[in-house]
Amino acid sequence: MPLVENPQLLFNQTSLPSDRETFIKKEECYFTVMLCGSSGTGKTTFCNNLFSSLVKPPKSVDNFKKVHKQKEVHIDKTKATIEEDDFRLNLTVLDTVGFGDFINNKDCWEVVADYLDDQHEKYLLHDQQSLRMQRKDNRVHVCLYFIKPVPYGMLPLDVVAMKKLSKHVNIIPVIAKADSLTKFELDSLKEKMNKILHAQNISLFFPSAVYSADEIARDLSQACPFAIVASMDAINDENEGKIGRKYPWGMSEIENEDHGDFLKLKNLMINNHMLELIQSTEQVIYERYRQEQLINRKSGIPKLRKAHYERLNEEKALIQKKLEEKSVELENTFKEREEKLTVVRDDLNDELAEYHDKVRILETQLDALRNYKGLNQKK
Repeated sequence: MPLVENPQLLFNQTSLPSDRETFIKKEECYFTVMLCGSSGTGKTTFCNNLFSSLVKPPKSVDNFKKVHKQKEVHIDKTKATIEEDDFRLNLTVLDTVGFGDFINNKDCWEVVADYLDDQHEKYLLHDQQSLRMQRKDNRVHVCLYFIKPVPYGMLPLDVVAMKKLSKHVNIIPVIAKADSLTKFELDSLKEKMNKILHAQNISLFFPSAVYSADEIARDLSQACPFAIVASMDAINDENEGKIGRKYPWGMSEIENEDHGDFLKLKNLMINNHMLELIQSTEQVIYERYRQEQLINRKSGIPKLRKAHYERLNEEKALIQKKLEEKSVELENTFKEREEKLTVVRDDLNDELAEYHDKVRILETQLDALRNYKGLNQKK
């Protein structure tokens, strides 16, 4: 499908009950997609292919260098409004810029997890207000985690990050640049990934048969992790309308199910199970967050952010330092007083010894005087 000026949704409203369809048409729908993964995995190109439009402009070399000079992960937000058959969708696409791009990627997922929790927190605080105006749902409904195709399955960073993020958002793993693998290699890689995901007990989003037929839901579940090919170029003039990549040995079409799972992933996210992703975020992920927060803190009190914890730790370290300095100062004062008392004690002991010597001399003189008096009386 060629790229067009306005984003296209191609939302399958026939999959919804009639009353639900009427309700959704009356209300604005908010849908937020997060693209998580390292640079060079085709996140921007895939996003434009998914909505058949230039939703996210390609990144320039200067912008890429500027981002990597900062050496930190941040969230890049892109918004678009999609209207189709009286259905209005407020789309937000989030990109995790800098994720997994550095030598030291320790705890790089914490920035993403904190952002996800912040959106739940804003929604929770709005729920606790007495007068609630019409609210905008900025919660992330699905996270597409892009995985580089490596022979041994997944990188340790991908395993840890998916395990951490799966508690905060619906995770769908995606194998990037699937055209770099043969059919046998792709099947073998999917099998290795599924074993790792199962062994690590990573919770993923699988579609249910409530919003689509059993066969379709089962087919979409079996395709996970989804292998995709992303491109913004038409293959050739003869196949106008077909987008893919052309190589000396052949062509790879993004919408050809023999070449990748792009259409299956699009059906999962947009055509059949978009509402399920939204309801899963509302009823499962957000509800779990809400219960944890209401149990651990009083109602109406905002959650402490990481910066607050850092400030509290700094204050704690400062108080601890002052306490140690005061303790050393008091200890030195006690030592000085102890030394002075020791000198006074020694002086008193010497003086007492002198008095004892004088008493002994007086006692000796007294005894001699008594003996002399006794001898005189006998005479």
